[in-house]
This record gives sequence, structure tokens and C-alpha cells, in this order.
Amino acid sequence: MINDLAIETYGLTKTFGLMTAVESLDLAVPRGSIYGFLGPNGAGKTTTIKLLLGLNRPTAGEARVLGYDVTRQTVDILVRVGYVPETSALYDYYKVQDILRFCRDCYPSWDQPLVDRYLELFQLPRKQKVGNLSKGMKNQLALGGGPGGQAGAVDSG
Repeated sequence: MINDLAIETYGLTKTFGLMTAVESLDLAVPRGSIYGFLGPNGAGKTTTIKLLLGLNRPTAGEARVLGYDVTRQTVDILVRVGYVPETSALYDYYKVQDILRFCRDCYPSWDQPLVDRYLELFQLPRKQKVGNLSKGMKNQLALGGGPGGQAGAVDSG
């Protein structure tokens, strides 16, 4: 599914009971662009991201990421997109190399040379316990192949 838009939404809405978290969002983000969600706490930024990843189902509207429908093709999206939440889900007692070994088994298209490149780029010590890493280094680990990371699952299309 090749499309010139990385993200597209039409009337995307999410309510939780009487509270509307995202209301009728229309968005078109071209491939290769960098966009950010800015707004105060409670503005719907995290909810929107979770909707785009298929982690929450929209109440109304539709969305596509990389051409894939967020409600019907969630797996196709998740193997192509990395998401690092604000709070880390990494196991502090694991070493960096152990986290990567654990994650490698979760991705059939794991790209070890790419992961190695990220480790070198980020200067992440393989034998260091995750709990001893800075918050920034934990985020780099998550981006480079840890839980939620994308280096191990590479989209060749």
C-alpha cells in the first residue's frame, strides 16, 4: 500500500463516556514530513497517537497510516511504526543486550545490522543495565530496537 500520505484522518473522533478527547480531526501528513502534536494536557495528543496506532478504536471517523486502515490493519501499522511513550516500559534489571535479544524474537523481519548501527550511533553500552541508563538513553534504546522501537522491524516498502 504505497500512498503519498503518511497519515490521513477524516472526522476522527474519540469519546470516553461524556468526554470528547478528539473531535472530528482532519489531518493529512505527507510522507517524509516531520510533524508534532502540541497542546496543553488533556488536548488529545496521546489519544490521537493511540488511535493512529490502532491501540484505541475511534468512536467515529476514519484514519490511515502509511495507507493502512487503523481499525482493520493494526498489525501492518505496528510492524512499520515505532512508538515510544513518555514513560518507559523497559525492564530496569535487564542489560541493553538482553532487551534487544528479547525484542528480536518478537519481530520476524529483525534487522540486526541496523540495530547495531543505532547502538553505535547512540553510544549505548550493551552490557549496561537499563536501570542505570539516563532517561534519554532509555528513549534511544526504545527507538533503536527495544519495546516499541522500530529498528528491528524495518519497512522495506
